Amino acid sequence: MSLLRVGRTLRLSSVVALALLGLALLAACGDGGEDGAQPPAGGPTATEEEAGRTPDAARTPASEAGEAPVFWRTVDNFASLRAGEGYKVVFRVTNGYEEEALPIVAEPEGGGPEVEFEASRVEPGGEEAPGSYYAMNLELPEPGRWQITVSAGDDEATFTVEVKPAGQSDIPTPY
Repeated sequence: MSLLRVGRTLRLSSVVALALLGLALLAACGDGGEDGAQPPAGGPTATEEEAGRTPDAARTPASEAGEAPVFWRTVDNFASLRAGEGYKVVFRVTNGYEEEALPIVAEPEGGGPEVEFEASRVEPGGEEAPGSYYAMNLELPEPGRWQITVSAGDDEATFTVEVKPAGQSDIPTPY
């Protein structure tokens, strides 16, 4: 089997593992709190293989970012976001917004057509922080910087992500 085929297989299994890890972390992570606090020490962490990192990289727990009323939770703070590949994001909204879908718009920073998404409402597992939870698989078509806007009723949150080219791997190439 060629190294290229092995790399593709590892990336696919890493994406699946990250998605499953994201769901497990959503269910297992304790109160992230509205202050954006990290999960307690010793809590669930992504392994290097699951996070697509080299073995010497530090382990990083999933964390919650954003500000009231919109927070988001990812496994690696969008570090493994690739063009044309799905990336799991869970949003927590604390302003009383309880609709079935959470509208999201992504705009490329250099211009071009915007992409509209809807995150679906999910029921949190375990003892989660207060709010309504929405999960989605973010898939942006092109690499580059994208501005993401989440609309929760009268409130909006905007943040920027860097989308790497499709197929780009964090795994070093052997010599």
